[in-house]
Amino acid sequence: MDISIALRVPEADKLELEELIGELGGDSGEIQISKPFDGETVAQVLLTLGATYPYFKSWLVFRGESRKAFSIVHNGTEMKG
Repeated sequence: MDISIALRVPEADKLELEELIGELGGDSGEIQISKPFDGETVAQVLLTLGATYPYFKSWLVFRGESRKAFSIVHNGTEMKG
């Protein structure tokens, strides 16, 4: 079962997001730079996770432990950390 999520990180972390996409391979979308209403410029991408979910989960846990910001949107529900 594949899961599609939108992942958003601060623009300064774009390189880290590119590395994640390279590791996941598959059907990852192109990184888009946007400036939401809160004013912070972010890099975002639509990821499709299937067999790569465990790697993504490890990346997410490490990022959370490092106290770096992230945002995930799944089915319209946004999770921030």
